[in-house]
Amino acid sequence: RHTQLDFTGGSVAFLRLGNRLATGAYETATGKQAKVRDTFDEVAHFAKGRLTPLVSNAFSAMSGRDYTGQDYGAAELLMSFAPISLRDAGKSIYENGIEDRAWGTAFLGAALTMFGIGKGTYRKDDYKILSNRFLESKKEFDTIDGDELLDDESRKILLDNIRASNPLMRDEVREDIAADIARIRKDEARARKDEKLGEELDKMAEQYKMKREDLDTAMSDFGKEQMKKDMAVQEAITFLVDNAVEVE
Repeated sequence: RHTQLDFTGGSVAFLRLGNRLATGAYETATGKQAKVRDTFDEVAHFAKGRLTPLVSNAFSAMSGRDYTGQDYGAAELLMSFAPISLRDAGKSIYENGIEDRAWGTAFLGAALTMFGIGKGTYRKDDYKILSNRFLESKKEFDTIDGDELLDDESRKILLDNIRASNPLMRDEVREDIAADIARIRKDEARARKDEKLGEELDKMAEQYKMKREDLDTAMSDFGKEQMKKDMAVQEAITFLVDNAVEVE
């Protein structure tokens, strides 16, 4: 945690924009240097973020995208005029009722939001779905970027269209997000291996009539790592056998 003091009277965002335009570069959240690709887009994006809600909603409705790049249509425009409690109630009915078919939870959540009680719905597969969508978009981006048959102008137009339709594809965040997803998936894979190793050790402890703690003490870290490798090989063999196609 750190504390920052602003002596600019709230003008730091304008100074930051000026610095970006003057130098043609900026520092990302992870400390990396990135280049400003389009001055007009940079200024337009900055200006749109400082519009009043009414004007911002009007621009979003005309462009079909909100400030973050999400789809914005008639339903979103109508909801923008509704009270916050009513919006939250509608969101509860949509997420839990229409999507999940849990109408009891939907109406209970809607009723609670009317009394100022916040409610959020988080699904276990939300991150997986969103990260897969991001990786698909990035694969398309990288394919176009590396296509030697495209001329520079065509490549620029295609890549700019992807950046405009998906804010996560902007140069200042794209590679950082991809690195974060790779790190998280690596941690998840390691956690799954540790869980499977624990199950195998439980079976061994039961087989040899030992306490699990004693078995952990007796086994070296090298032995446990070897078990993980053996299980990975066995999983690969099982996958190949299950997906083998018989050729006559």
